[in-house]
Amino acid sequence: MYTPVTTLRDFKAFLEAKLKEEQYTLQAAPCDGMYDQRENKLIIPPVRIAAMPHENFAYMPIGEPQPSAPYILVGMDTGDTAADGRSMEVLIQCCVFSTANYERGDGRKSSVPDEQAEIDLLNLLEWIQQRLIEKHKIGGAALDYPIRMGSYASKAYTYPRAYGYLSFGVNLIQPGIRRDWANKY
Repeated sequence: MYTPVTTLRDFKAFLEAKLKEEQYTLQAAPCDGMYDQRENKLIIPPVRIAAMPHENFAYMPIGEPQPSAPYILVGMDTGDTAADGRSMEVLIQCCVFSTANYERGDGRKSSVPDEQAEIDLLNLLEWIQQRLIEKHKIGGAALDYPIRMGSYASKAYTYPRAYGYLSFGVNLIQPGIRRDWANKY
């Protein structure tokens, strides 16, 4: 029997495997919070089963001494049970980090942040979305389109981090229920 917990575990495992397989890396936030004059360390974003409230941009340290960004959270937004099966809304939230600044005309860095965090965020969201579209079904969950994408950039200033999300429905395939529908995939 597929439950929300087993479904989230399947999505977590799927994303971790794809990130590792394709060596998808992003800039890591320094563990000590010191942003100036640091090397750009690239890491594969950790994936966790969790969710943050929309527009609650608390820094989410994911263990120690790991950096507080980047990360990917896989969570449930809502769920339904009916006579013919179960469904739920999956919410994948992402955080990326960048301390890049625009260069001045003389080649020196200015104090004005550039848009690299937003670009990295949109690239990550698009990358995840494409992997989901290619797969159609993950574990015991069949994707229900559309896959919605959003950024929190217009709601709050979160520099040097950028936050965004994907949300979509899934139908949890139950033994003996809706087999004709599930076999389409």
